[in-house]
Amino acid sequence: MSLRVPLEVDISGPGVPTDESAGTTPIVTGAPLELDFTKIFLRQPVQGRGEGSIIFTEQELGLFASQVWRGAQ
Repeated sequence: MSLRVPLEVDISGPGVPTDESAGTTPIVTGAPLELDFTKIFLRQPVQGRGEGSIIFTEQELGLFASQVWRGAQ
């Protein structure tokens, strides 16, 4: 059994972003974040059913972070 070190994604920025147009968006490095289908569901994806690894882009991760930080206010 080989162990692989997972890739890291770092999200940083101002404490609580308030307005994306004002330049307060989070800074995302290391994207995209890929969650391996077989490790989540413990089976192979079925071809033709749209199953596969879950991939979050830099833009999606930044949006998620903004929403979480905004909700923490």
